[in-house]
Amino acid sequence: VPFKTLASRRAENASIAQGPETLLCATDYRQRPMMFLRRDEWAELLAQLPSIKAELRRCQEAIDELDEKGEHMSEYLLRRKYVLDKYGERRIGNMGYGRSFGRSWFTGKVGPRARERKVRLTTSDMARINESSE
Repeated sequence: VPFKTLASRRAENASIAQGPETLLCATDYRQRPMMFLRRDEWAELLAQLPSIKAELRRCQEAIDELDEKGEHMSEYLLRRKYVLDKYGERRIGNMGYGRSFGRSWFTGKVGPRARERKVRLTTSDMARINESSE
């Protein structure tokens, strides 16, 4: 039968078993699922939305009344004013050379004569003692 009547289609659809229920997924800012809502739950949430917004405004007004951020910043500025911060002016990165950088000499590998003067070697000490005793 190429053409089906509307009644036959409705009867066919009624006989089909119900599939999975369609839900609305509520996520956070990283799109992680937080909750799944049915149609009636979603309608109830939309109905409660104005009261939720009013409650949030009331909480924000209480926070503004306490001026927590301003109090925190005034404490921070007082700490910066009276407490010495030893890391405040620390140089980061490679130091330069010269008088203005606090080091007027160049650093690098230690040469053999300087190393011999700096680290006492038993061979050189024994050679010096043998030469003086002869």
